Amino acid sequence: MSEFMDAAIVTAEKTLQILEEEADILRRFGSEELHELLPRKQELLRELHGRMAPLKLMKSKGQINGDDPARKRLRSYIKDIRRLNEANRVFIEGTLSYWREFLDLFRSSSAYGPWPQHAARQTTPVKGLAFSREA
Repeated sequence: MSEFMDAAIVTAEKTLQILEEEADILRRFGSEELHELLPRKQELLRELHGRMAPLKLMKSKGQINGDDPARKRLRSYIKDIRRLNEANRVFIEGTLSYWREFLDLFRSSSAYGPWPQHAARQTTPVKGLAFSREA
């Protein structure tokens, strides 16, 4: 049991470290660094998930003590991983929303795109008006 727990703890530590690195990259808007980091993050998350499966089975069979310090440590890491991953997700969604709204400003004020409903203006109908030419 100890070897499974130790391996899961090491993977959780690496995952937490990469999530902290991701948060730093996101704050600096380092898109190239982020593209390099994401495959490593995904691999670590898959590995962590795989390492948790035998531990869950052992727990269901009563082979893991709930008061085990290693188990508490792993649970703390998992909690931190979820918290940091969620914070990174919220940051990404907020950033995307900001840029989407920013770009919509250009699209909606353009002569090539429709005005959004809240910015629509009432125009005078053209029917019945005449244009004249000056000589």
